[in-house]
Amino acid sequence: MPAALKAHVSVRKSADTPFDAVLFEGDSDELLTLVKEVAKRPGPIVSVQDVAARALESGNEDYALERLLTERSVSVNTAAAGGNANLMTIG
Repeated sequence: MPAALKAHVSVRKSADTPFDAVLFEGDSDELLTLVKEVAKRPGPIVSVQDVAARALESGNEDYALERLLTERSVSVNTAAAGGNANLMTIG
């Protein structure tokens, strides 16, 4: 994990506190249990990334860090200003 991201990461043993994504390393039975626990949570869908046990140590696998980004798009409805985009900037 890049040093710039480590400040935003914490290790949790349960899903009872808020989080935005899950990075998992372990076997498939543990992963299945975790995915079910994460899916039961209320609120937004949370991404779960997994790698096989000890795969990070060996360098065989890594997490897709681009999947940890949050994308936001902004749309301006100019029709609400009668089609005149200049009116949207007043006020």
